[in-house]
Amino acid sequence: MARERKPRGPHGFQRGPRQLKERQERLLPLPRSTARMVQRHRREANGGLLFDKYMKLSPSRFDQKMQQEILRFAAEDAKQSWQRLTWERILDRHRALLRDLGARIFSATTASPLCLHLSRTGVVENAGIALHPVWGTPYIPGTALKGMARRYASNVWKLRQPDPVQAQATIDAIFGYAAEDGRAEADRSDSAAGSVIFLEAWPVELQQIQLDIINTHYPHYYQGNDPPGDWDEPQPVYFPAIPAGTPFLFAVAPRNPSVPAEHLDLASEWLREALSWLGVGAKTAAGYGRMTTEQAIAPPPEAGSQWTGCQIELKLDSPAFLGGADPGNPADCRLRGTALRGLLRWWWRALHAGYVTPAQLKAMETSIWGSTEHASPIALHVEPIDVPDAELFDRNAIIRQYGLEPPRPSDTPGLTYITYGLAEGRRRWYMPSGARWRLILTAQPTRYRSSALRREWSLSAEEVLQQARIALWLLTTYGGVGAKTRKGFGSFALPQELASFSLQQVLDLSASLRRTCGFPARHYDDAKVQSPCLAAALQAKPPLEPVTIDLGKQQVWPALNSLGDRIRRFVRSVPKDDRRGLGMPRRLRVRGQLLFHPGRHVERTGRHAAPVWFHLIAGPEGYSARATFFPAPELPSLAASRDLLRRYREYLLHLGQAPELR
Repeated sequence: MARERKPRGPHGFQRGPRQLKERQERLLPLPRSTARMVQRHRREANGGLLFDKYMKLSPSRFDQKMQQEILRFAAEDAKQSWQRLTWERILDRHRALLRDLGARIFSATTASPLCLHLSRTGVVENAGIALHPVWGTPYIPGTALKGMARRYASNVWKLRQPDPVQAQATIDAIFGYAAEDGRAEADRSDSAAGSVIFLEAWPVELQQIQLDIINTHYPHYYQGNDPPGDWDEPQPVYFPAIPAGTPFLFAVAPRNPSVPAEHLDLASEWLREALSWLGVGAKTAAGYGRMTTEQAIAPPPEAGSQWTGCQIELKLDSPAFLGGADPGNPADCRLRGTALRGLLRWWWRALHAGYVTPAQLKAMETSIWGSTEHASPIALHVEPIDVPDAELFDRNAIIRQYGLEPPRPSDTPGLTYITYGLAEGRRRWYMPSGARWRLILTAQPTRYRSSALRREWSLSAEEVLQQARIALWLLTTYGGVGAKTRKGFGSFALPQELASFSLQQVLDLSASLRRTCGFPARHYDDAKVQSPCLAAALQAKPPLEPVTIDLGKQQVWPALNSLGDRIRRFVRSVPKDDRRGLGMPRRLRVRGQLLFHPGRHVERTGRHAAPVWFHLIAGPEGYSARATFFPAPELPSLAASRDLLRRYREYLLHLGQAPELR
C-alpha cells in the first residue's frame, strides 16, 4: 500500500497542518508576480483598476479595520495615478466636445460627501466607487443623473403644472419611454428614445478620495436576531467618498438638431434642482450627494402634495466630540447626517418600545426610516451656518484654565470622570458650543406591507414628516450627538421650530402611529421592554419622570465639571455590587464574587450603555442639566433597574430641581 505523501512547500519542505491552515487563511487576490508588477508600475496604472482590482495588502484575517487600510492605500494609489494626467487640458477638450454637441453646460459643487456605486464589484464588499474607465478619475454616470432628474420631474415638477397630462407628455418626450410603462398602445408606440441625452459629469478639480464611516450600533437587531438593546458592540463600516467642496461639470445634449430648446432648458432645470434636493448616488437619505449651484432652487411642494419638508436650525449648547473615519483629524470633526439619522432612530424607537414586540417595532421603523430592502421616505441634509474650527481637547489645560481642581488631591475632577477614555492615548477634537447648522428634512408618502406580520399600512408625507419632527424634539430635549452624549456632551438647544411640542403631545403622536399600523396604541406591557424605553420609566410606580437640576455655572466647562462631580458622588454612594446597573463595562475592585448577574445578552457581550441620559441646557441664568431614565431589563432586571434609578432620581432632586419642561 503506497504511503500518502504530504504536500510540500516552495522549497521542498513538508507543510504541517498549521502551515496549511495559515496558507488557506491568507487572501491572495492576485498572483505574486502580478502584484509585484503593479507595485512597480503603480504610478502609470489606471486609478479605477487599482481601486477595483488591486489589493495592496494580503491579510490573514479580513475585518473592517483591514478594509479601512485597504481603502486608504487604494485612495492614495488612485491619487498618484492622477498626477500624470494633464487634467486641465483633458477638461478643455471635453468642454469643446460638449459645445460641438450643442449641450447645455453648468457646474455644481458637492455640499456633502458623494458616494457612487458602493455596491460595485471590487476587492472589498460594499465599498466601491465609480472611477472613469479611461482616466481613472471620479465621475457621475449619465444613467444616474437621468434617473434622478426623471424622479424629480415626475414627483415635484409635474405636481406644479396646471395640466398633468401635458406635463407627463413632456416628461416622456424628454426622457423617452418603453412598452412596459403600462399605457395603452393606442396612446403611443411601443417605445421611444428621449430627446435629451444626459452626459456623465466630470470633476473640475481632482481631490483625493476620502474614507467615510457608518457605525452600526445594533447589528443583531437589523439582522433580525435580537431586540435593539444597548449591549451590542458597534460595528464600523468604512467606505470611500468624494469629499464636499468638489466641483463637477454637468451637461445635457440634444439627441438631434431638431430637439426644441425648451427640452434642453427643462432637462437642465430638473437636473439642477434634483442635485440640490434629492442628491445623487448612495445614502442620499442621510444627506450624501447634495450639490449647490449658482442658481436659486425652488423649494419642494408644501404639505398636502407628493412631498413636504421643513428647515430647522440646530445649535450646540455643549461641546460635541464628533468624528468620522479618522477621529484624530480635526477636519473629520463635523456633524454627519448618518450620525444624526441614527440618533433620530434611537429616540424614535424609545417611544414605541414597551407597546410592541421587537418584530413589530422593526416593521414600523422600516416603514419610516427604511432598511436595505425598503427605501426611507425621510431624507435629511445638514448645512453649516456658523461652524467654527474644531478644537483639540486638552483636559488638563481646561482644568487649570477654569480652576476645576478638587479641594482634596485624592478626588477626581468631575470633568476627568465624565471624559474618561477620551484623552487617554490619542488626540481627540471637539466642536465648541455655539456651533449652528441648518437641518433640512424632506418626506414623501409611504406604503409598507409586512409579510411576516401580515399587515399593510400607508402614511401621508405630512405624517411621515411629523415622525421625524417628534424624534428630533426628543433628541434636542433629552439627548445629544457625538461621544459621551449621555454625560451632557453634544447637547442641542431646543429649536424654535419645535418649541410648540410637549412630551404628552409626542406620546399621543406615537400612539396614533401605532394605531395606524394596527398595533396596540396605549397597551403598555413590562414584558415587551427589551430595549431603551421611555414608557418603562413613565409607567413605573411612582413614575421616573425626567428631572432638571441647576448646575449654578455660567460657563460650559465648569458646568460640565459640576455635573461630572455629582455623577461621581452618586456612583460612589452605590454599593459596588450594584454599580454595574449604571452601565458596563465598569472597573471595580472587589473581594470575593460579585452577586450582580446581568441578562443573557449583557452576559454575552460584557457591555451595556448607561441607562441615564444627561442633557445640558444653556439658560439666561446659567447652565442646568436634565436627566432622563431608561430602566434596563438586563441590569439585571427591570424591577432592580427601576429601584436603582429611583435612588438616582431622588439624589438629583435633593440637589435642587429647576423648572421642568412640560
